[in-house]
Amino acid sequence: MSNKIKKILSFFGLKKSLKITEEELVHINSDTLTDEKRIVEIIDLDSINTDISQIEELLFDIYEEAKMTSNYEDNDLYKIGFNSLEHYKKLITSHPEIKKQFFYFITPEISQKDRSKRIRFIETRSEIPENFKRALSQLVLNSKMRLNNTDFTHFFQLWKNTYPYYYPLRPLLRQLQKYSSDHKISPELNTCLHSFLRSKSIQYLPIKEYMEAKSTVHRIILENSKISLVPTAYVFQLLPDSFGTHVNKLLSGMNEKYQHNFSKILKILCHTIDQNTLQQINTCIDNTDENKFDVFLYNIIRKSAYLKLRSVTLRSKVHNSKDDIYGTYEQVYIENIDIIKGLVSIAGNRKNLKCIQFITTILERSFGVTLGTNYGATSRSLGIVCIQTLAYKFDVEGKDELRRLYKKTSFKLIKKQIELASKKLTETTGETLL
Repeated sequence: MSNKIKKILSFFGLKKSLKITEEELVHINSDTLTDEKRIVEIIDLDSINTDISQIEELLFDIYEEAKMTSNYEDNDLYKIGFNSLEHYKKLITSHPEIKKQFFYFITPEISQKDRSKRIRFIETRSEIPENFKRALSQLVLNSKMRLNNTDFTHFFQLWKNTYPYYYPLRPLLRQLQKYSSDHKISPELNTCLHSFLRSKSIQYLPIKEYMEAKSTVHRIILENSKISLVPTAYVFQLLPDSFGTHVNKLLSGMNEKYQHNFSKILKILCHTIDQNTLQQINTCIDNTDENKFDVFLYNIIRKSAYLKLRSVTLRSKVHNSKDDIYGTYEQVYIENIDIIKGLVSIAGNRKNLKCIQFITTILERSFGVTLGTNYGATSRSLGIVCIQTLAYKFDVEGKDELRRLYKKTSFKLIKKQIELASKKLTETTGETLL
């Protein structure tokens, strides 16, 4: 045996040649080994069909049990207590991989594949209603599953290309949020998500769900893009609505020191503010120029006061007719409204008197009911923060502004909130606001 062959064998931990002995040759040709090979072959070929058949049968069993025990008639899902169904319990407590196979199976693209090589169990039964399968799919999506980049790409693409939708979007987005917090999304999924944001299908969602979906996907895309950056090169970016786009442009025009400290403050403001986070904010301000930050703060609050919301076209499906197409305004993302709340509060802490007039404008807009006036889903909570800031943080100037607004406004909700702030102020300090 040559030295080269010895080296190769030693790499695999072998010290003798790979030459087959006469005894080994007899064993290879024996009936015992032939039977072993046949057994392995049977397991490999039949296991897949058995799994698919079992999943199909489980779906039918859940449906039959629902009809028998829940008086399921006329597709009325409110009569079904899924948690009381034994076959549903079997599904929901099964291995995450099995639940994923089940989810694939009940989506249209999978269920329409040709399975002519075996007898289909459901073909001899009545058709299971689509809304029943959609209800099941939502429950499965809300349970523990192990979806990966390929799965998410498939299901977002399928959701985008089907109407009515075969599964709800919110639980799929929650699964993606959880996955993306621990994994980098693939280029294919990244492209798919961008396509999803531009799709016609997303326009069929009600405005609240439309904004939630765009907010979630935008944040996942932005956070995924930072993974390839070194920590010192990362600058927090706001979600790209009318407000966020403006602030991102302000940040992009700054030098590195200001970018990192100011964007860090904005990121902190996305979450609950407490004494610890206030200290972090003060540290970021101290690391830069206080006057520069006050100018930055003033510019953002002024922009918020006179923010023009983008128009958007949404659709609703009308039976046996063309889509109902209507125009509305995109709301400010909830995450960005939280940032505005935090900035208003900081302006009060820093006694930035130049901001008072803009805070009042934001306050009035927050309670507005005219289309395109208020900021969105949590707009009124922003208005309450403005009232509290003027009442408790701006001393005489803030209180005078609230008194003037109380006399001027015809909004009952604004008057009520100012009255509540006045009552609290009297109880805590003895001062009178009204």
